[in-house]
Amino acid sequence: MCRKAGSGTFVIYRQMSEEMEIIDIRSAIEPEIVRLAVANATLIDLEKLRCMLEQAETKKNDPAAFTRADTQFHLTLAECTRNPLIVWLY
Repeated sequence: MCRKAGSGTFVIYRQMSEEMEIIDIRSAIEPEIVRLAVANATLIDLEKLRCMLEQAETKKNDPAAFTRADTQFHLTLAECTRNPLIVWLY
């Protein structure tokens, strides 16, 4: 929060950037995401996940590229749940 005399109190959004925070969130919600993805994914979804996993594996030696590919894989996994709220939360 930020307070300015005469202006009021404002909430300041701090973008999550700590890797441990991301890991904590993933640990909490991903088991349910996987359960829902298994129940709702199509064959096309599964093929897309397979391709994204392969892309991430080819980028092991480039941390920035791997992070981007890994993030996209996890987002796609959330999309496989067919639950827009989970995708939005993710």
